Amino acid sequence: MCAATAVLLTLAFPLPGWSFMAWFSLVPVGVLAMRTRRLWTLIWTSYLVFFVWWALRVMWLKHVQSAAPFAMASVCALYFMLALVLLAAAQRRFRGPMTLTLPLFWVTQEILRSVFPVGGFAWFTLASSQAAWLPGQHPGFLVQTADLFGWPTVSFLVAMTSGLIVDLIARPLTKRKETGALRARRTIMIAVCLWLMCMTASVIYGWQRLSDAPVLGDQDTTSVVLGIVQTNVPQSNKREGGDIDLVQKRQDDFASLIELSKASASDQPKPDLIVWPETVIVRPINDEAYALAKEGQLLPGPTEEIIGYREGVQQHADRTGIPLMVGSQAWGFAHERTMNSALLVSPGASSWPRYSKMHRVPMGEYIPGPQWVQDLFLKHISPYEYDYTVEPGKGVVVFEIDVASPEAFGVETVPVRFATPICYEDAVAIQCRKMIYNHAGEKRADLLVNLTNDGWYPGSHQGFQHLQIATLRCIENRVPMVRSVNTGVSGLIDSSGRVQVLVSDEGRMQEVAGHVNAEVALDPRATLYGGLKEGVWVGVCVGAGLMFVGVFVPRSSDRRKAKNGG
Repeated sequence: MCAATAVLLTLAFPLPGWSFMAWFSLVPVGVLAMRTRRLWTLIWTSYLVFFVWWALRVMWLKHVQSAAPFAMASVCALYFMLALVLLAAAQRRFRGPMTLTLPLFWVTQEILRSVFPVGGFAWFTLASSQAAWLPGQHPGFLVQTADLFGWPTVSFLVAMTSGLIVDLIARPLTKRKETGALRARRTIMIAVCLWLMCMTASVIYGWQRLSDAPVLGDQDTTSVVLGIVQTNVPQSNKREGGDIDLVQKRQDDFASLIELSKASASDQPKPDLIVWPETVIVRPINDEAYALAKEGQLLPGPTEEIIGYREGVQQHADRTGIPLMVGSQAWGFAHERTMNSALLVSPGASSWPRYSKMHRVPMGEYIPGPQWVQDLFLKHISPYEYDYTVEPGKGVVVFEIDVASPEAFGVETVPVRFATPICYEDAVAIQCRKMIYNHAGEKRADLLVNLTNDGWYPGSHQGFQHLQIATLRCIENRVPMVRSVNTGVSGLIDSSGRVQVLVSDEGRMQEVAGHVNAEVALDPRATLYGGLKEGVWVGVCVGAGLMFVGVFVPRSSDRRKAKNGG
């Protein structure tokens, strides 16, 4: 039964990405949780099966470290196992309708897994299986409910369907009255009615949100044209070192990048902003690093490279007259470690505003734990022989550019505000919400510009999985997102979750270099999710659990009293 669920979940995510499979995926383990009488057998069986499942699904991590898929699987399988064991224990005691209890336990583990430990891992939620990941795919009606309470809303609806099927196939549908007549069981009636109400309301809501979405060409709709550049730089070209061959490879990569940007700048529609991938410049070229390099002070990296890249980028922006969003390292005496940064390079600018990544990847950008754990990891496990820790950013930065104004506004240009989640940050719902909404729940950015380097996992399914997860951020916050990804998958997603366009070369979207210009409408709508406080879904799940206990414990106690003659 666990293996059947594992197969259905596999088919629901890219590739092949048959999203409808997710709606039935929890039926086997739901029936198992109702019928099992041996919890210890369930514990080791479910953990073993889902350990194998997770290891296979994240096997792309082996490109970073051979043991990484198994380390990740050992933690994530624990969440799946605990959800099933607690669900089985609850069913043995309370016998509540699986239409409610299955999504309650499953979505709770998804939420906890997305935040704990060390920042969590929000991959392979039921919600992400419902998001589009290719151009031409319908954004979906039910997935639009993510702007209410975030992605767990969608996961809950999907899991409800599995729970209802479990109720229908694993419980008696009728009950005989004292008179001998048959009637439908109240538990089944309540479950069916509740499912119908939730699904109907969700479809109507999703249809309405799609109908209200801004449309390109409307006289009162602001739009922005993005030039999306995708590089195909192998990760080996980004390693530390100053030998002649490596320096030449980096210079060749930079020359190719400039050519792609020139092609984007001369293409139609003319871009308002050209976006480069994460750390596409492997030397620190921020204001502080450039000033130190010009003064001849010691820096991590050859001074000539830093000055050359910095001035080359600025000259390109000056010649094209188009702002650039550049992924680069940053460095300064205020922080002795490098930072993973996004820098806005405007034509004629002498200073570049920047945002530095706040949500770092555990093991990839820092090593969590005490010093002895870090030393042990660096000595025996890490692919590097040096401490590669990246300094975290200090806060959200909102950038601004001017774009052509709609006719209805009566002015030539209007400002467009955007935030720049870097790499894995677009998979962290809380992080993206902080970037778009202030503490009062008001929008402070109109667009997400994601800079990513997936060169660590070339050609794997990870690229499409990452894109699909990013799509949820657009729906939750009602903002479009442009993604510039080294090795792919790069493209543009609108505020309804439609994948508008992807960079491709003869149908290939990964391990190719290219560019595409695309226009997208900005969405003035705010969302309920944008005004929620952190941890709201954990509170909802705990509250629902307490309500569940309050409803079913008295009934269970009454049955025990009746059995004992009380």
